[in-house]
Amino acid sequence: MKKSVLINKAESEVLKAYLQGKVYDFIEPINIEKSNGLGKGELAAISLYKKLSADLLLIDDARAKKVAYLNNLEVMGSLGVLLLAKKEGVISEIKPLLNLLRYSDIFVSEHILDQVLLMAGEASK
Repeated sequence: MKKSVLINKAESEVLKAYLQGKVYDFIEPINIEKSNGLGKGELAAISLYKKLSADLLLIDDARAKKVAYLNNLEVMGSLGVLLLAKKEGVISEIKPLLNLLRYSDIFVSEHILDQVLLMAGEASK
């Protein structure tokens, strides 16, 4: 199957409107314990989390998640966001979105996708 691009014009406009006033310029990373090997983007995300005293760090990079946990930061990845969105009634199903992920350039193991479907109550759909 052809790989898809995860872009939907209507949804991107909603996201753009939501992000108005919530987008920050790149900030220089601060000193973060045990952060060797992280890229500039991950370091900037963690730095912004600390600068804003944010409630949650949204990040998918496994190494960055580990560093965040070691620094006692609250972390959630994209799949967690989808589960929360379903729980809160923002979306009704996760499976169609996970199917888009399966055929995109974003790698998520089939085992993890199956676990997310199970957690969402959609394993047999």
